[in-house]
Parts: sequence; structure tokens; C-alpha cells
Amino acid sequence: MAWSGELKRLFDSVDVSINRFCKANPLVDKGTLSRYLNGKRVPQSRWLLDRLLALRAEAGTPLADQARDHLIGLQLAALQVAHPHDYRIRIATDELNVTLTALRESQRHVRHLEEELHHRNRQLADLLQANAQMRTAWDTDRVATQAAAQAAIEGLHREVAELTAQLAHARRHHEQVDARCRALESLLDQLSAGNGQEAAESSSPMERLGVAIVQLRSPEPVKRLDGILALSELEDHHAAVHPLLLDLLRTPAPMSPSGSCLPAISAASEQDVRQAAFDTATQPQNLGLANANLVRADLSHLDFHCKNLVGANLTRANLTGADLTGVDLTRADLTRANLTSASLTVADLPGATLPGADLPDTDLTRADLAGANLAGANLSGANLTGANLRDTNLRDTDLTEANLTDTDLTRADLTDANLTGADLTRAYPIDANLTDANLTGANLTDANLPGAHLAGAKLVGAKLVGADLRDADLREADLAKADLTSADVRGSVGISEAEIRNAAGVDKRTRFP
Repeated sequence: MAWSGELKRLFDSVDVSINRFCKANPLVDKGTLSRYLNGKRVPQSRWLLDRLLALRAEAGTPLADQARDHLIGLQLAALQVAHPHDYRIRIATDELNVTLTALRESQRHVRHLEEELHHRNRQLADLLQANAQMRTAWDTDRVATQAAAQAAIEGLHREVAELTAQLAHARRHHEQVDARCRALESLLDQLSAGNGQEAAESSSPMERLGVAIVQLRSPEPVKRLDGILALSELEDHHAAVHPLLLDLLRTPAPMSPSGSCLPAISAASEQDVRQAAFDTATQPQNLGLANANLVRADLSHLDFHCKNLVGANLTRANLTGADLTGVDLTRADLTRANLTSASLTVADLPGATLPGADLPDTDLTRADLAGANLAGANLSGANLTGANLRDTNLRDTDLTEANLTDTDLTRADLTDANLTGADLTRAYPIDANLTDANLTGANLTDANLPGAHLAGAKLVGAKLVGADLRDADLREADLAKADLTSADVRGSVGISEAEIRNAAGVDKRTRFP
């Protein structure tokens, strides 16, 4: 067995006998440890693996993260084969621990917002009292003083309103996390109270639910989709599984501003979508958006918050002003779709197709666009702060005045892209292809550009303060009036120190090729 062999090699590498290890770690006896090492048993928890990894680290020979993750995966695979019931308990326990951590974080966030709200209310009360006192002690400076006080009061009113809204959102999130925590605890109780059988029949709803949980937690989109399909098949047997957990594992459907939801199960038409969004009396209960055919559909200003649009065909669809916050658009086709001023905050678009799409002034904050095709798309003025654009096709894309602060552009293809006036502060275009890109007036302060392809790029007046340009390809790049203060250009090709000094602003901290 691969797991036992790797465990045995890891144990031998720490140079300690079984007797010494068991004396130092009374949680395991010699017999049990021997069975673990010869593959007769598989430990349910990670305690033994974590202890051996700690001993390697103490000896100055720690394992790399990739090797550690490989061992964890081998243990889970072995546990699933040898002890399926223990494996399901392990998966549910791990998920419960993650959820409990989220619950504690939400509690701390709620307390922080309550304290901030209390503090702002006190400030507001003090200012209102001071304003009343000023009215009784009127003097020659009353106009200027009142104007300043009124501005402060209005500002605090806005802050109080914003904090109140944030607090309400945090409380709702806390309730959702708490409900999920209770559901997982109930599942764990069901698994722990089982009859001890190592495996149920393959047609058992509980067994199929366990498999679906693992698939839904997989980082691979295909496996997550298999989990969604498995849950759909479980509907005929929902009485045999925990109903609250089954409901939680479905695609979430929060309320839209109109007070209705947009459920997502299977294919839907444009008329069905609009009816579900605006007509609660006739809302279809089994409306689905995954793989839906919505070609040229008018979906402007609809609320798709946190919906599942995996694989949907939205070619030339009108999504102007639509709320797509948190929407899963994995592998969706948005060719030439109109997403002007839409909100795609924290949306999932890995592998999505958006060539020629219109996204001016669109909010894509922290959106996942890894591997997406945005060739020729219009992203002028878009907010891509913290977005994931790894391996994304952005050839000939219009990113004029776009905000790409803290954006991951690793290996992205930006050939011939227009980034005039774009903000790439602290961006990560590592090994990105910016050949012939227009970066005139762009802000690349502290940008990470090691190995970037900038041949023929136009960097006229660009701000490259503190930028990392090591090993970059700068052949025929135009750096006229660019600011390279404190920039690191060591190892770059196609440009000399003299050329940089003549063309750009530098200082004593600038590091030359």
C-alpha cells in the first residue's frame, strides 16, 4: 500500500525506535504503531503524521509543503479504502472544524462592528450636544463653527448607517454559519451513532451523500459538478439523509432586493429567469441556471447573487447592471455579452469564455478569472482589485483606467492590451506576456514583474517606483519619462543602464541590468 510504505519511510527518516517514540508519545502503543507501519491499520486522525513531520522539522530536515500534502492525500485515500465509516467521520470532522473557525471569526467581526457602532453613536451624541451648546453661546464665529459641526454630524450619520448595514450583514452571515455548523454536527452525530459497518450498500442514500460531500469540497470544478449532480439524484431519497444538510449543500439562494430568490437546479429560459426574479407568486420552484441557454437574453439589472451559472450559455446576453456577486460562472460562455456596470465581486469565472465582452466600469473585485478568455474584451474603468487572472487570455483587451491593484496576473497573456492609465499597484504579472502592450501613464508601483515579457511595450510616463523587473524582456520597450525610482532591473534583457538613465527617472536605489 502506498500509504504504509510512505509512512514507514517517514518514520525511518526521523531516526527513532518504536519503543522510544511510544514512550515520548503515550497516545499510541507499540502494537498499534506497528500495525500502522505495516499497513494493517490506518490512523483516523492526522496526529501521527503531524508528529513525524514535527520531528523532521526539529531535526532540521522539514518536508516541503507539496510532500506533506501528498502524504495527507495518501492517508485519506487509504482510510477511505480500509475504513470507509472512519473516513466519512474524518471528512465531516474536518469540515466541522473549518466551519467552527468561520463561526468564531464571524462572532469576532460582529463584536467589532457593535463596538464601532457604539463608539460612533457616542461621538454623534457628543457632537449633537456640543452643537446645542453652541446655539446657546452664539458668537462671531458661529457660521464657520456650525458648518464644520454639521459636516461632522453628516459624516457620522453616514458612518453609522454604513456600520449598521455591515452589522446586519455580519449577523446574517453569523446565522448562516451557525446553521451550517449545527447541520454538520448533526451529520457527525449520525455517522458516529452508526451501526459500525465499514461500508453501506452503494445504492444507500447516506453513502451517496458522503461521496457528494467529498466531491463538493474538491478544488476541481468537474468533481464539484459531479457532487451537484449527485445531490440532485438524492432528491428522491431525501428522507433518508439529513434534510438541513441537504438544503445547505444546494446552491445558496439569498433574497434579492425585490424579495425573491433565483433558485438554480437545471436549464432555464430568459422568461423563467425574469419570472423567478420579479414574480414570487408564480416563481418556479425547480428553476435552474447551470448549463442554461440564455443566448441574447435581456437579464439587465437582475439579482443573481451567489447563483450557480456553471456552463451557462450567455452569448450576447444583456447583463447591464446585473448583480452577479459570488456567482459561479465556471466555464460559462459570455462571448460579446454586455456586462456594463455589473457587479461580479468574488464571482467564480475560471475557464469562462468572454471574448469581445463589454465590461466597462464593472466591479470584479476579488473575482476568480483564472484561465478565462477575455481576448478583445472591454474592461475600461473596471475594478479588478485582488482578482485572480492567472493564465488568463487578455490579448488586445481594453483595460484603460482599470484598477488592477493587488491583482494576480501570473502568466497572463496581455499581448497588445491597452492599459493606459491603469493602476497595477502591487500587481503580480509574474512571467506575464505584455509584448507590445500600451502602459502609457500606468501605475506599476511595487508591481512584481520578474521574467515579464515587455518587448515593444509602451511605458511612456509609467510609474514603476519599487517595481521588480528582474530578468524582464525590455527589448524595444519605450520607457520615456517613466519613473524607475527604487526599481530593480537586474538581469533584464534588451536595455542597458545608459538607456534607462537617458529615458527614465531613476535614483540611487535603482538597480540596473
